[in-house]
Amino acid sequence: MKTDGPETTASPRGAYFVRFRPADERVGFEPVSEEAPAEILAGFKWIARDWSKSSLKKCPLNRLTRRISERKPAAAIVLEPYESEKLPPASPLHVVFEPVTLDETSPTLVELAREAAGAPMTDGTSSVPSEGRAIRRLILRSGIHVFFGLYSLMKLLASYADKGPAATITIIWFVVFLLALGLPIAWYYLVNYDWYIVPGGVIVSGGYRPDRHGRAARFTPNDSALVLEPSGLGFKARLIRDDKIVEQIPLTRTECIALLGAWQSSIAPPELDQLLDLR
Repeated sequence: MKTDGPETTASPRGAYFVRFRPADERVGFEPVSEEAPAEILAGFKWIARDWSKSSLKKCPLNRLTRRISERKPAAAIVLEPYESEKLPPASPLHVVFEPVTLDETSPTLVELAREAAGAPMTDGTSSVPSEGRAIRRLILRSGIHVFFGLYSLMKLLASYADKGPAATITIIWFVVFLLALGLPIAWYYLVNYDWYIVPGGVIVSGGYRPDRHGRAARFTPNDSALVLEPSGLGFKARLIRDDKIVEQIPLTRTECIALLGAWQSSIAPPELDQLLDLR
């Protein structure tokens, strides 16, 4: 049976940090890492040789998940399909900590991100008030169309002043405004779920998921693949298992760094039975 690369050595860490950058050809990615051995990068090159640069959803994932079943060294993968602000190298977190929600308004998460980055954060997180970070996170998580929402609000106010509250055009712009801002926020709170980082993995809890029936689920490099890619104002983290994307969430830059640090940790993740509050 054909394997996805020549490497057979076990990883001395939970996972390697690997960037996927566009190859010289029109399709495919080239794996780049300052830490992963050459034979491991060769295996990832075989995996991403025909991946689409437009979206991970268009990429064949079976070769990636086959690595897991073959117990090959894992990786925390960051897609970099175009020139943009890159995530800094994130080192493994070598400290034991309780589950921390992936929320940049949490001082604990910010400290873990600083630890993983090995340097002060440069995205301005520490200088932004917690209220501002909360609003930024809500916009990112809910998918609010900010510019369209502001445009519809201006049109609504102009129509209200010119035509009055009962005018048909005013009512139309009011409905458009609700759809642009209200519907995403309502959907966010309806299906709200949280990702918690733990040493060597992630716990996903909450939200309406028929396959989980409201129960928490644990993901580690031994059973899942983690891939991050730029998306809108931030990044999107995706967990891959059984040849498909099983969980995904929009994240800020700070949240991504903390997640990468936890995923690479060589510390064994806790079992769900040990996490009474998240089961």
